[in-house]
Formats: sequence, C-alpha cells, structure tokens
Amino acid sequence: STLAELLKEKGTFSEKETIDIAMQLCRILMDLHSHKPAIIHRDIKPSNIILSPDGTVKLLDFNAAKAENSTKSMDTVLMGTAGFAAPEQYGFSPSSPQTDIYAIGVLLNILLCGELPHRQILNNKLKRMIKHCLKINPKDRYRDVWELYYELKYLSKMEVEWFLPGFRSLKIYKMLIAFFVYAFSFIFIFRIDNSGFDTATDFNLFRLTCMLVIFLTVFFYFNYLNLHKYFPFMRSRWKLPRLLGFVLAPVIIFFVTIVIIVMFELLFLKA
Repeated sequence: STLAELLKEKGTFSEKETIDIAMQLCRILMDLHSHKPAIIHRDIKPSNIILSPDGTVKLLDFNAAKAENSTKSMDTVLMGTAGFAAPEQYGFSPSSPQTDIYAIGVLLNILLCGELPHRQILNNKLKRMIKHCLKINPKDRYRDVWELYYELKYLSKMEVEWFLPGFRSLKIYKMLIAFFVYAFSFIFIFRIDNSGFDTATDFNLFRLTCMLVIFLTVFFYFNYLNLHKYFPFMRSRWKLPRLLGFVLAPVIIFFVTIVIIVMFELLFLKA
C-alpha cells in the first residue's frame, strides 16, 4: 500500500514508524544523490511511497526527476506537487538535493498529524527537524540527506533525550550497566591519592579534569544531546572522516579540557 492509502485506512503514524520510514527514504535518496550529477526526485509525497507488509519502503514515480543542473539555472516549470514542492521548484532557484529534503519535512509532518506544515506542526521531538527541512533558503536546510539521516538515527534511539547515556532508552539492562559504569568512575576519581599535589586546589582541579575528560568522552561516543551535529566530520557521507573522529575524539577532548582548566586557574584562582 502507498502511504496515502495507509493514512486513509489507519490514520496517522507514530513517531517511531515515521522515523523508520524517513530513514529508509533517506537511504534511497543517498543512492540518487550520490550520482554525478545528483538525481533529484522532486515529487516525494505519500502517494509515491509504498510500504511493503514487511515494512520496506519503496519510492515510485520518477516522472518529475531531473539531474542537478551544473549551470545552476532556475527551474522554469513546476514539476512536483503543491504543498510538497520546495520554493525553488516555483522558479526561485535551481533544484538541488535540498529540494528533496524540503519534501521529506512535509512528509514527516503529514505522517505525524495528517496536515501540511503551514496548517499544523505537532510539538514533539521531530518538530525542530521538520522546521529545519522547511527553511525557505535551501542553504539553511540540512547540508545533505546524510546529515538528515544521522539525526533521524539519533532520534530513533531516544525515549527520553536528556537522560544520561545508558538511561535514555529506558531499557533495564542498559540502565544497570550505565549505573555501575558511572558509579565506578566516581569511585575511581574520588579515591585518587592527593599526596603528589602541592595544594588542595591543585588536587581538586586534577579531579575535575579527570571527571570532565571521562564524561565528555562518554557523551561524545554516545552522542549525548546529539553532540555529533556540532562536528561536521561525524555526519560525513564518507566513513574515513567518521572513523577518524571517533579515534581522535578522546585526544581532542583531553587537550581542550586541559586548556579550559588551565585558563580557569590562571584567570580566577591566580588573579
């Protein structure tokens, strides 16, 4: 069945179902946008998306598709569907991969509440993402579909976003493991011997440094509060930048923490 048929039959989709559909759609667009030049679908909407009984998403109808224009000339004919078509499809600027990202934003909203975004946007964890997809200027939307995919992937794992890593999914075994890891870390930090330090202040700053390095590294690796969105290399379509990011992250965090602690000591404690 198409998503349009399913919306009529069963109504709107849950957040979890919507995120899963959008992630699969992003993977399809990754293939299209990876072509040289990129192939832009330009007509993403519920009636052009099939959801198989096993949950697999398939994208239909490439009649409006076009290759990205290397000359950056404006679109002169509207190809697409009103309400889902991005502003550039009306001749304001050339179509680009961000044109499909705009349509995904509209689709997300339709699946969640059955309305076009200009009529209603639900106040849930996808609201900010939808608004980001729907920016008027294509340059203000997600950089590419890979960046959108990684944010969807992050949200798919979250039940309570602001809980510490290990507690966000509300799964008992993960929470137990996280509890013992955090407890061990605190015990380790507070049992450090202070005999090698000249003053209590130096010792406390050392403990603070250890705590920050350990917890910031954990927060980075588990993408706490979607930290990866502030690091473009962690959202790259290429595996090598992402791999280097994971390898170098502890080193970067260590040196940045040291610099911050030293600056704090020089500015406030040695003044």
